[in-house]
Amino acid sequence: QALFELAMECNPLQSGPDQVQRLDRLEVEMPNLFQVFALPCPSTEQRRTTLRIATQAAYGWDLRGRWNEGLETLGRLLAEEDPPDLAHLRGQLLKLAGNLAVNRGTYDEAHDLFQQGLELLEGTGDEQAVSVTLGSLGNVLMRKGDLDGARRQHAEALSRLRPTGYEPGIAACLGNLGAVALLQKDLEAAESYLEGALAIFRRLENRWAIGYVLDNLGLIAIERRDLVRGEAITDQAVEIHREINDPRGLSQALANRAALAQLAGDLPRARRNLAESLRIGREIGDRSGLIADLE
Repeated sequence: QALFELAMECNPLQSGPDQVQRLDRLEVEMPNLFQVFALPCPSTEQRRTTLRIATQAAYGWDLRGRWNEGLETLGRLLAEEDPPDLAHLRGQLLKLAGNLAVNRGTYDEAHDLFQQGLELLEGTGDEQAVSVTLGSLGNVLMRKGDLDGARRQHAEALSRLRPTGYEPGIAACLGNLGAVALLQKDLEAAESYLEGALAIFRRLENRWAIGYVLDNLGLIAIERRDLVRGEAITDQAVEIHREINDPRGLSQALANRAALAQLAGDLPRARRNLAESLRIGREIGDRSGLIADLE
């Protein structure tokens, strides 16, 4: 029970000014949380506690780029069968495992995890969780190059989320739509979606999400060759990613900084930033990021 309370206190997705401190504490306490994962669960309530602790750990693994470690651990937990009254919690955990798979670049695995999670969540009647998972499937389509399909998927998720009033999910959908529109070179739509997401995330004080939206706004500035705006946005993004120790976000922001330096004709600065971006990407196993940087 003490470890469960600790995990809930450290929830890194709970927005607010102490988000970074909670994420740091979760990482420090991770060895203690692993004690729970190794224990047998003779009762449904003990199993419920274990799965709820695992959801908090999964957020930490995702935000800090520890995707392989997270998937291995969740894979062992999810290999066990669960009773029907744990379907909602198991569905959420499958969705979180899918997020880890997306970020390490194993998209077929991510799709399967999301589909399994969606099937369980649809049976619980939780429209909010179902809609968020639909958006996650849209991210798989985006990463696999089906941009029209991804845009439709994210638009459906947004239309289903708006009536729930769930602001983090609504902002995530706007951010995802912005990312897809950016890849489609629809810069005006991308900027509109991303600015909408940024406004919500700033109100929620979600530093991690703010950093990612700024990365995409930086890419828009690069596409427009707006060096002044691009540098200002990217400097903010680098500062945030370093502050919260977000390696994947930092890798992207440094790649943006390298692109801006190249546009400005400062090739030594471009090489330095690109080299650091690639180093970070290799360290965390970010396959998609390495591909984007090399392009």
